[in-house]
Amino acid sequence: MVKTYLFYDIETTGINKCFDQVVQFAAIRTDLNLNEIARYEYLVKLRPDVIPSPQAAITHLISLDRLTHAESEYAVISKIHDLLNQADTISLGYNTLGFDDEFLRFSFYRNLLEPYSHQYANGCSRMDLYPMVAMYYLYCPKVLKWPEIEGKPSLRLENLSALNQLAEGQAHDAMVDVEATVALAKCLMREKATWDYLCDYFIKREDKNRLIKLPRLFDDGSQSFLAMMVAGEMGTKVNYQAPVLFLGEHYHYKNQTVWLRLDQESLQQATLADFSELIWVKNKKYGEPPFVLPLTEKRLAKMQGDQLALYQENKNWALNNKALLKEIREHYLDYKYPEHDNVDAMALLYQSGFYNYREKNWIEHFHGYLASEQFYDDAVPSQRLQVLADRLAGYENKIPPNDTHRQQEFDRYVNACWQSQEKAARIDYRGEGALTAERVLADIAQLEMNGELSTDQRDRLVELKAYILEKVE
Repeated sequence: MVKTYLFYDIETTGINKCFDQVVQFAAIRTDLNLNEIARYEYLVKLRPDVIPSPQAAITHLISLDRLTHAESEYAVISKIHDLLNQADTISLGYNTLGFDDEFLRFSFYRNLLEPYSHQYANGCSRMDLYPMVAMYYLYCPKVLKWPEIEGKPSLRLENLSALNQLAEGQAHDAMVDVEATVALAKCLMREKATWDYLCDYFIKREDKNRLIKLPRLFDDGSQSFLAMMVAGEMGTKVNYQAPVLFLGEHYHYKNQTVWLRLDQESLQQATLADFSELIWVKNKKYGEPPFVLPLTEKRLAKMQGDQLALYQENKNWALNNKALLKEIREHYLDYKYPEHDNVDAMALLYQSGFYNYREKNWIEHFHGYLASEQFYDDAVPSQRLQVLADRLAGYENKIPPNDTHRQQEFDRYVNACWQSQEKAARIDYRGEGALTAERVLADIAQLEMNGELSTDQRDRLVELKAYILEKVE
């Protein structure tokens, strides 16, 4: 097979990857020279347990009427899964690794599809243009015109697209954003050597090999690598970059490295008693942003004066506080994210791990059931699989008419989603609650007071308010 790029974008009902859903997906497949091969676009019908966010509604502006007549989530997510898993596909977009990819991962999981295979199986892999754009801004600025908002540079796709005329149409329409992303990639590829160099950062093996070539803070043979970390999320104040010190590979999270930021004012005030409250570390997976580059004079020259001075002070502090630095290292390499009780089955992807062989066999038969009129066996291998399968059958109207118990349980679950107060909302793996109807109505009221909304945005809020009230009254 020949490798291809699949540029894609999603629009969603909100930002909670566990409980919200995709409402629009668009993609353009190209060859590695960015010649278009095919394009795809899907709308997704709202699930009955989803309460849309008003902020999302006034961003993508997709009417509820259009979503009412769309394909089911299961049908569309299955198609997306096939696209991303086509052999030798490199899936990418703009900030896809920061949002879209993980959102799809939970969508695959919820629909009983393999969540991770598009990352590694059949020659598939992933990239992201957002961190690449930050690098071009710093070191190859001539490839684009760089927009400014209130005197500060902006790396938002909609602003880059408008200034550089990358695509026509409404921003946050998935296909328009994909067209802009492909056009953006063509601009970046004009500096082919930089493009190829950055592409290699998305290869785990290459990313790891580059790490061990970095300079070291200590001359004692320890892995005290010094580097410049580049990420759009660091913001304009530090020019999208910060000097960092390698603390090591995480003890519990596979393929993750941990880095200490060396331009923190609080670092020199840290003590054994309170360092975890004062300092900033960043977990980075191999083959994923942010980029970690050699800390050369060229890159140091891109730092602001105050940031550079602080780095030099903190570097000296680290050299003179090896014992405390060791404690900091051990704390963060051993740190585990807290696990929460009563996490909803939709949010258990990270907490419950991979399906075992027996569960995978059962899932394969269940997909056959969804494509037929047969009913799935009651002998489900695990509780979370039971919950997910029953909900999926409910979404697809596949609960048999004579199975009143399952139908009543599904109806009870959907009703609880709409009637729950915030304290009783479903909980995700971070301990955060699902959006409630009460919260949405309050947000709509707040947004309606904003005189800057367009006519289309106000129409979407009126429509959403009526939809919510119909469900809860």
